[in-house]
Amino acid sequence: MPIYNQDFEASSGIPDAVQQLKADLQMLMHGWIVASPEYNGFSTPLLLNAVTWCSRGDPDGEMYATFKGKSAVVLSASPGAMGGMRSLNPNRQLLPNLGVSVLPDSVAVGGAFGSFDGSGALANEGQKAMLQGAVEKLFYQTRDAANREATCEMIILILCPRAPIIILDPANFVSRQPRIPH
Repeated sequence: MPIYNQDFEASSGIPDAVQQLKADLQMLMHGWIVASPEYNGFSTPLLLNAVTWCSRGDPDGEMYATFKGKSAVVLSASPGAMGGMRSLNPNRQLLPNLGVSVLPDSVAVGGAFGSFDGSGALANEGQKAMLQGAVEKLFYQTRDAANREATCEMIILILCPRAPIIILDPANFVSRQPRIPH
């Protein structure tokens, strides 16, 4: 993925790798774990570059369509004692500006070079529990959002089988014709 440049975008369009990433993020992944090491108190430049590219070229000029209605938990790791904690806040500010609901739980792994065992798992039981709790909350958040939409569709189909469906999306209202079961 090239470094984002508006002149490059104007002359060459959205690169194929970005279009594939946007499609995957939008259609396949409803909950995101955004993990980044800390670089001088901020996220990595490559993460910001990917986010910038993914915020471009949305259909019908809709801003941030790739991000709307998604949920995320932010994580960081650093060799320092703070565990990249300073990089969590910039991500917690950036993602909601794009339409992502960021869960309050976050995990910062300090002393990252020595924090993992030989299999790559966290060695500290307290950090493991924090990570497990954050991921579980993300799972339940995304599952509940998906179930809410499906439940609303089913109720409307039962009560008004020929009516268009209006679904409340956390980012906006979406209107479409119902899917009539065969």
